[in-house]
Amino acid sequence: MSIHRRMMRAAAQRAAPELECWLSDPEQGMFGLMAARSTPDGGAEVASFLLDAYCLGVKDASRRRLSRGEWRGRRLQLSRQSMRPASPALARRVLDEVVTYARSLGLDPHPAYERCLSVLAEVPPQPGPSPVVCGRGGKPVFVSHPDDDVGYCRRVVASLLRARGRDGFHYILLAHQATALEGLLAG
Repeated sequence: MSIHRRMMRAAAQRAAPELECWLSDPEQGMFGLMAARSTPDGGAEVASFLLDAYCLGVKDASRRRLSRGEWRGRRLQLSRQSMRPASPALARRVLDEVVTYARSLGLDPHPAYERCLSVLAEVPPQPGPSPVVCGRGGKPVFVSHPDDDVGYCRRVVASLLRARGRDGFHYILLAHQATALEGLLAG
């Protein structure tokens, strides 16, 4: 590689943002957040979060390292999807808000949350009002997923019962989940 080409590559790496974040629309309660920290080789350390502002906080989280080519492709996909650029401070604020809300209900974030949060660790949350409204109509809403096993649904519903009482939350369960939780929900 020529000296000119190496200098151009180094300049491009310095010009690239060290930390980039994207958010999808939180209006529907379930939305995505992605944070990516540049690596010296032009790739990125990427943390992805599936957020549930209605109840669960961080439903899923993952972290992986992408090569320069993978990162370029992923950024192109993000620009074509419903993800929009967000400031790191806003991303941190949104994460903090949904985690705080879920913890107030007795629900912990996804087990990978802490490891993934390290991508945003030193970023202070944006001050001021949050763009995310937690709960719906003033109450948490647990919407189960087909992959949620009955034991998981039972733990979430039991936690909501302890935190808010029988009339303090809403839920949507699949038929087999609702059948398995009848006793908990009725009594």
